[in-house]
Amino acid sequence: MYKTAKILITDMNCASCVLHIENDVNKMEGVKEINVNFAAEVASVEFDSNVLSIKDIMQQIKKTGYTAKEIEGEIHNFTCYVFDGQY
Repeated sequence: MYKTAKILITDMNCASCVLHIENDVNKMEGVKEINVNFAAEVASVEFDSNVLSIKDIMQQIKKTGYTAKEIEGEIHNFTCYVFDGQY
């Protein structure tokens, strides 16, 4: 059965970190898709729970050199406002 999980990933420094994580996790058997949002520090991963667990995925992210923690519950969208110099 495919499940989708959200993972908080910290210690990323640039967009290359995103590619590094996505490439490593996508190589895992049972992972259908992973998308990492650098700005939000959140990964969304769809995986076959009959093949691996979210803990397996987080362990792979940790082996890649980043901190990973499962996000339980909903993530609320946020809006980033750009000010034109007036506060």
